[in-house]
Amino acid sequence: MANRLPSVIFLSVLGFSLGVSLTPYLWWGSAALFLSLPLFVLSYPLAAALIASFVKKGVVRGIFPRDTNHPMYFKRRVYGICWTCVYYFKPIYFAWLSIPLLKKILFRSFGYKGHMSFTIYPDTWIRDLPLLNFGKGAYISNRATLGTNVCLMDNNITVNQITVGEGSIVGHLAMIAPAVTIGNRSEVGVGSILGFFTVVSDDVRIGGNVLIDHRVFLGAKSSVGTGAKIGRGAIIGENIKIAAAAIIPAGVKISTQAEADLYTPKTLHFPEIAKHLAETSTVIMN
Repeated sequence: MANRLPSVIFLSVLGFSLGVSLTPYLWWGSAALFLSLPLFVLSYPLAAALIASFVKKGVVRGIFPRDTNHPMYFKRRVYGICWTCVYYFKPIYFAWLSIPLLKKILFRSFGYKGHMSFTIYPDTWIRDLPLLNFGKGAYISNRATLGTNVCLMDNNITVNQITVGEGSIVGHLAMIAPAVTIGNRSEVGVGSILGFFTVVSDDVRIGGNVLIDHRVFLGAKSSVGTGAKIGRGAIIGENIKIAAAAIIPAGVKISTQAEADLYTPKTLHFPEIAKHLAETSTVIMN
């Protein structure tokens, strides 16, 4: 042990000397690292938004071939890459959503034109910000999907806008198709699905796990109970209450509560239903 003591002392002195001599450099390095993090958090989304600004005019309604040789789809593709680079970088995206000024800069930079006083979460699926329109106080729950674009089997993509009105709520895991309009102070329940070109008027309540097919119209102050299904092109009048688990056939127009009650599962009246279908059903076009 005695023979090793000089070596231990020498290494200790050397280590102390190196520590003292490198301290200024370590301090500057730590300071640079400390400053680089917020700079990266700020610059990363801005760089993506800058690139997207050159192509965001390509984010428009229509049906386009999924081919980058097509000029509109090429712009969509570049825009989508820029947006998803931010969206999937969750810590940075969350930081920008948490600060109102940064949230405004981010959304405006990617082409959003609607009201900025809305709530959204990092795992709420959104894209095509120029085609989104949120009213004041709109609440879009986590893991909801606002599908402004849908891929088709013929290798095309259909793109359209989505509107969520003032004070309205889109529930957890809800799925909204392109061209859907949700009015003011309305609610789409947990896990519910709204098909293409569906219109939800003001003060409507849609329960959980409701399936609403394409081109459905729900009148003001109407409601749809949990687990109900409304067929394509059905028209539900104002103040009509559709019972839980009810099945409304395609193309039916319901103008009175008595007509709606025909489809209540516990009180099904098949002769009356057949008569009502014959009188009110319309041919549904795709």
